[in-house]
Amino acid sequence: MVQLTIDGKKVEAREGMTIVEAAEEAGIHIPNLCYLKGMKGIGACRLCMVEIEGLKAPMTACTTKVKEGMSIKTSTPEIDELRRFVLDLILSMHPMDCMTCPKAGICRLQQYAYDYNVKESTYTRKLWGFQVDDKNPFIRREPDYCVLCARCVRVCREQGTKILDFMGRGVGSKVTTPNDKPMQETECTFCGSCVDACPVNALTEASKIDKGREWEFTKNDSVCTFCGAACSIKVSSKDNRIVKVTTSAPNYKHTAYICALGRYGFDYLDSPERLKTPLIKTNGQLVETTWDEALKTIAEAFKSSKDKTAIYTSGSILTEDAITIDRFASEVLKTTNVGSTVGIYADTNALITGVIDPNQIDLLLVLDLKVSQKGYVLPAIDAVLRRLVSAGTPLLSAGDESFADIASAHLKGSGLEALRSLIAFLCKEGVCKDAHLCKATEGAVIDEAVQKAGKLFMEAKNPLIITLPGLAEAASNLTLIKGELLTIPFEANAIGVALAGVAGSKTVLDQITKAKGIRALYVIGETTITARPNVPFMAVHTTHLDDLAKSADVVLPLTTPYESNGTIIRRGLRQKVVNQVIKPIGEARAPREAIEALAEAMGAEIKTARDSDIKRLLKVKWNHKPRPFEPRQDLEVDFKEIFTVVNRSMLSTQRIKWLREVKKL
Repeated sequence: MVQLTIDGKKVEAREGMTIVEAAEEAGIHIPNLCYLKGMKGIGACRLCMVEIEGLKAPMTACTTKVKEGMSIKTSTPEIDELRRFVLDLILSMHPMDCMTCPKAGICRLQQYAYDYNVKESTYTRKLWGFQVDDKNPFIRREPDYCVLCARCVRVCREQGTKILDFMGRGVGSKVTTPNDKPMQETECTFCGSCVDACPVNALTEASKIDKGREWEFTKNDSVCTFCGAACSIKVSSKDNRIVKVTTSAPNYKHTAYICALGRYGFDYLDSPERLKTPLIKTNGQLVETTWDEALKTIAEAFKSSKDKTAIYTSGSILTEDAITIDRFASEVLKTTNVGSTVGIYADTNALITGVIDPNQIDLLLVLDLKVSQKGYVLPAIDAVLRRLVSAGTPLLSAGDESFADIASAHLKGSGLEALRSLIAFLCKEGVCKDAHLCKATEGAVIDEAVQKAGKLFMEAKNPLIITLPGLAEAASNLTLIKGELLTIPFEANAIGVALAGVAGSKTVLDQITKAKGIRALYVIGETTITARPNVPFMAVHTTHLDDLAKSADVVLPLTTPYESNGTIIRRGLRQKVVNQVIKPIGEARAPREAIEALAEAMGAEIKTARDSDIKRLLKVKWNHKPRPFEPRQDLEVDFKEIFTVVNRSMLSTQRIKWLREVKKL
């Protein structure tokens, strides 16, 4: 650690940190427009100039590293005047429409102009008149507002999309797309990382135009539950309607990411198919009814079917809901016919891994990790891994070639073959002394790429092995030598659902779809069951009136994650909090509310899921032992097939349909 002084305050910083990073950790803000936390400083904006004792000239805080005994002043009359000069120059080339600018209230340039009392530029104004790019429904690009900070360019480049770059030279240059085409005519994925990174109004969300001012929005942190990445998000709402969704990282961080679906998928809340009241089938038609009447009908059917009742849900429900489902099934219905979409691709053995400290990772090994930003297949995983590699973390890949272009070594063959070869090399080098592993990998091919990968693995202190559930158990063998395992599930709360005992399996799904011994079915959320099985009675608790709901005997309106409070359990057995950002639309209820009321209608009572119940689930220990070098073929499944069906309402909204058509998804 390095000891230094910033503005008279004693500060301790890690060796290699820049002054701006050390100041930020100490709670001291140094003005800047181009700095991005986690990325190398470039000193483009010159606002972060500071005085360092012993040096004749000011230095940029985002590029200067801390040294022992350094004494720094972030604000002096000379430094403040220098910042006013820089702001004066920037404002001479920037539209002065702050009164109506959509970014007012969160614009960094506006804030610094206020802080340094720069009301108008003293220089001759230059207006470029660049063309506005607003032909897509997601991102509005106005180059006239650009301050050439390069934040958007760097974020786009480091996550591998490489769409934005500079065109031209000098002050008249601009950030644009390849051949200056509209964004929809490029390979842009519309993830919006550039929008989050932009400190001014050059890049904004098209959806928020004319929806209100920033200070009018209520902002809440929550979690996107559309896929297994479970990205942290910040939701801005007004008058109980969502206006925009952004990453939740304060002041933006380079590893923060959400894809276009997570950012703009909230449109499904206002779909005309959204259910607002319970429905009951009368004379072959679904008609509105009360919750009491709907629950009474379901209760009578379930009393009759008893243990021949089945419950099926998704891996995106909250942990509290999963616990309630398990209790209702075991204590009230006395049935074991309980499952979820999680059982199609994973179980607890494939999902429960060790504790991971992301700050300690010094090597990444990805095995059969078929993710893609452009294909919208777990895009956040793809983006974050590419950013980590850009920041200097080496990566080894095997099986799928998604990361072959950035890998320090790409191993031939399948992920399993590469795993065997790597362990065989480690046995040969004497690093692995586990007799079982060495015997199991005898005869594995050790080529030049394996040797290179093996040496990098040997040098690493905290490697992280990343794979999908089907290969997780085989990949865990490598962690017996060194490192931790990270399994990427397909759904946001797959781990929480599995720990609650609701994962089920393909066998359970087969029993339900073929109605083997099933007399009543209760479907909660959007699942892979899209057509009614041949059962005498079916109740569906969902958000939208889809084909399955239309065929049900009783339909209950379900809250979306935006309208719910609860938790999900993530990799490394960490909790993430899902906060209610808007009130439930109509009479929608969460699964736990409906089930508790249903149990009461059946003359029973189940305990409400509490924090202590979740803490009990988190006490599970990873069974760290040698496992067979075989892929779990029973867990092999196409992510896109599951993702498409469990998110069908979101994917059917107008803007997302436009995206899928443009990107030919």
